[in-house]
Amino acid sequence: MEQNLRCLCDSGRPALACCLSAKGHWYKLPVKCTPSGPNTGYAHPQCYGHQSSVQNCCKKISREHLFPHSILKLQADNGMNRIFGVGQNPDSVTALPSLSVVAKVLCKRHNAALSTIDNQGKRFFATLLRFALEFNSTDQAIRSEVKLFNGEDIERFIIKLACTFVKSGTARRIPNQHALPLPDEWIATLFEGSSIPAEHGMRLLIPPGQQLTYDGGLGIMPWLSNPLDPRTLGVTVTLGGFAFWQSPIAGIKPTIIQFPNHDPHEEFPVQPRLNWSALWNSRREVESYLRPDSISFRSGDVTKSILFSWQDQIDHFPVNLWRESIE
Repeated sequence: MEQNLRCLCDSGRPALACCLSAKGHWYKLPVKCTPSGPNTGYAHPQCYGHQSSVQNCCKKISREHLFPHSILKLQADNGMNRIFGVGQNPDSVTALPSLSVVAKVLCKRHNAALSTIDNQGKRFFATLLRFALEFNSTDQAIRSEVKLFNGEDIERFIIKLACTFVKSGTARRIPNQHALPLPDEWIATLFEGSSIPAEHGMRLLIPPGQQLTYDGGLGIMPWLSNPLDPRTLGVTVTLGGFAFWQSPIAGIKPTIIQFPNHDPHEEFPVQPRLNWSALWNSRREVESYLRPDSISFRSGDVTKSILFSWQDQIDHFPVNLWRESIE
């Protein structure tokens, strides 16, 4: 093993002094995201962190991007982003300026605490987008590459995105409901140090037998159990043609596809439905990969891989994508 090999987690440190064991195994620990110093005992009514059993807000509210601004900039076309899952008609795509996609839903103290999660989420989605674009490129100079992430960090980032959308009231609404309630499990995961059970973990969604193509849109969609007694069953985050599902409830699997022009007043199904029309325009059910071991892009002799470290003891399977040459 090269002594000067830099770590795949982009810490800048030598791999053997960071995430690489002496036996050659890669493992990245999750980052910490608790507010520094003693508890304040204050609960800011605009901060969703006040729902935690540990009340630890400050009195100043922050301005939070619904998606991280660095991701919005990567996806923007002339300063505009195509986003679905927002507004009164979330089944359609909305063009919004990058700087306008903001909400005031966290106090500065909790926002600062979650900055470590933000950094990991930004790095993950930026890497995913870059790999996808280079994967579709014919540039002969592109070389193989590997990056390492802690999987639970990415799950917490997706949960933070979902909480920001839901708390802001920007996400899909139901009659006489200003904003969907946040699951207690998600609040505990973000602010109380609770671990995410494996069965509640992140799923990568892929339509079987379908060609996966790069898509420039962003999307987020929380799903309810019942409009009369609403609970958030889960959330789907889509970016660059990839979709990730996260649920606070075990056993909920995304298998039904929703299309535009859905009547928001009709009864909600027990199983959540997803809006795939902007991505694949297909009625096929999706395959879901629970906590994947890796996502690899292959084209000829070039492979670009994202590796995940997980703290659970379940089996993790790789997701392999490849580009077929077009005559």
